[in-house]
Amino acid sequence: MKTPMLIRIMARGMAGLTVAGILLVSVTGCGDTGGRPSSTDTVSETVQPETTAADKLEVAYAGGEGAAGEAPASKSVKPGEEIMLPECPFQKEGAQFAGWTDGSNTYQPADFYKVEKDVTFTAVWEETPSKLVLGNMDSMDGGWEGFPECRVVTQGAREGTGYLEVTFNSDIVFRTETISYNLAPYMETGVLHVSVYVKDHSVITGGQIELTSSGVADSQELSVGEFGSGILLASGWNDLEIPLSSFKEVGGAPALEAMNYVRVYFLVSGEATIGVDDMYITL
Repeated sequence: MKTPMLIRIMARGMAGLTVAGILLVSVTGCGDTGGRPSSTDTVSETVQPETTAADKLEVAYAGGEGAAGEAPASKSVKPGEEIMLPECPFQKEGAQFAGWTDGSNTYQPADFYKVEKDVTFTAVWEETPSKLVLGNMDSMDGGWEGFPECRVVTQGAREGTGYLEVTFNSDIVFRTETISYNLAPYMETGVLHVSVYVKDHSVITGGQIELTSSGVADSQELSVGEFGSGILLASGWNDLEIPLSSFKEVGGAPALEAMNYVRVYFLVSGEATIGVDDMYITL
């Protein structure tokens, strides 16, 4: 009867490297040899070498021409190992990060990548537009709406073919929940522009402009105000220019690269007619 035996061994390779392996021994006639393999026994050996430093692949990161910042730590990985790409710590003046390239394809942070050879991921940059449009208010088809009852006025617009207007005797709100924008490149020097029409400025008692990444107001928000005090309004059109540096965090820090909500609201002491037109950000 043959009795298979697994024996774990350490073997020395041609280059003097000790590797781990498994020795498979099939034994016959154990009764005469006391359970030891005889000269007629068949011995087969499978050696599975450990991954050495020479077998590993290098993964590194670079910011590309004109970028500044400390690169993510490079690492050594096994062939075929999957890694998750990191956030980009680099910055480049006048440009925004668009992904990591391995020389052939572009990937986003948190993407998984199977390493088959040494690779250096280089940051890909896109020129930051000098003007980031949040809404031209020519219609409500672009996602902007006003409360409680909004209308599009086509006469006397500050820009384009129209603007949004509401008449009411309590809080008046203009907002969009269907917008996606990257605020990060504009935070240092950016200026928010918006035109506000007020029929009678004396009834304005407060209100703010809010930019958030939470999809709602008062959470992960940057806001500035108040209308009527911090932001003075006159009767008629007011072309506001507000530095982004004057906005304050409310409800936690927003994800600047994933902003998705804008709200402009006004507190009033009586019936008010208020219009909003042409909101954008410049560097």
